[in-house]
Amino acid sequence: MGKNIKKLLIIFLTLISLSGCVKKKAKVPQSNNQPLLKKFTIDYIGSNKEISIIGSKAMAENTNQTSVSNPNLAISTKNIVVRISTTSNGQGQIFLNPKTQQPDRIIIQGDRVTINQENLKTKNMNFTAFCKKLTYIKSSSLLILDGNPEIFQGQNKYQANRISYDINNNKITFEGNVKIFYVEKSSGSIRK
Repeated sequence: MGKNIKKLLIIFLTLISLSGCVKKKAKVPQSNNQPLLKKFTIDYIGSNKEISIIGSKAMAENTNQTSVSNPNLAISTKNIVVRISTTSNGQGQIFLNPKTQQPDRIIIQGDRVTINQENLKTKNMNFTAFCKKLTYIKSSSLLILDGNPEIFQGQNKYQANRISYDINNNKITFEGNVKIFYVEKSSGSIRK
């Protein structure tokens, strides 16, 4: 039991040290002799990006991995915010770099993972996307959407086997079986 609490505290403190600042601390209660974080928010503030993870509970699986129930993730830059949420049965995993003990990637899965990208200056929603599995790779600021991914921009719809979104360069890449449904503004008709 003491080892589990120590592992959870190490992971938690490592997550806190990612960018040096935490807005809200989480308490570590016990449940069935397993260390848990319940109803928590962890905010990381870096030089060019802010990351916020919210979940109903989290549990350390080992020293380099934490599972999160019903995760929500927000990634903010100077110009945009990407908000990621799941249905109530959604699950997430945070993988830490074994050397630095900082998050390398975050995987969020569920019946429906929703991604919204908003322009912070204009408050316009640039796109909304859906998938069953989302992987965030911190080092490259890349979101990878798998499991029937689709993106909506206005009335236009894009589908592919895999969709990647490069947050730093605001670039979307479509891979395999790409389908585009484009609505002409003047006629309202759909073009494939």
